[in-house]
Amino acid sequence: MEESELLRSEGFQVFKTVGRGSFGQVFLVQRPDVGIVAAKVIQNENFEENEWNISQILINDPVQTCPFIVRNIIGWKFDIFTVILMDFANKGTLQDFIKVNIDFPLHIIRVIMKQILQGLSYIHSKGIVHRDIKGGNILLHSPLGSGRIILKLADFSEVKFLKQSLHQTLMTKRGTLAFMAPELLIGSQIGDSKVDMWSVGILLNQIVTHSFPFDPTNENDIR
Repeated sequence: MEESELLRSEGFQVFKTVGRGSFGQVFLVQRPDVGIVAAKVIQNENFEENEWNISQILINDPVQTCPFIVRNIIGWKFDIFTVILMDFANKGTLQDFIKVNIDFPLHIIRVIMKQILQGLSYIHSKGIVHRDIKGGNILLHSPLGSGRIILKLADFSEVKFLKQSLHQTLMTKRGTLAFMAPELLIGSQIGDSKVDMWSVGILLNQIVTHSFPFDPTNENDIR
């Protein structure tokens, strides 16, 4: 059974595919009991338990506590696939805007960075390190009739939980090469939430200059 067929068999109306990657696919769906949401369908062999574990931590706080993260709503595991329902962001990703070389005004860049940092501050306060901050993992959402854009951190499949007593933990090589902090690139190093701040710095450079401060395909250059 294909992903969309599975969703339809569970009573969802499937509107379109909104994301696709090695992990699986994300669909825009609707069902009376949940409304319009995004449904992430992942093959069980590729499913990271961390992605669901973190949702159980973050869902305890009301959305108003931090609107700058994508929250998982509910999930099910089937024979082949795992389905996770999550908030739907209706304006695509930050990377969609970066790749068309939009020159953001300075005041817009300030708003972008403030919202990203507020989202990170929130998950860091929970002892969570994202480890894959990049434009493609930051979704944009405009609440109906608001005229505002809210940025939301997404894709928590690479997260790491810090040891509470030390506020740091062993970091392995995970994430996206161009945004990867040196301690992640080296692997098996003690690290903390600063690895996310490195990625934010690279992202800011990309937003402002439409480039990277080094060759993003060369590990030695990044080191």
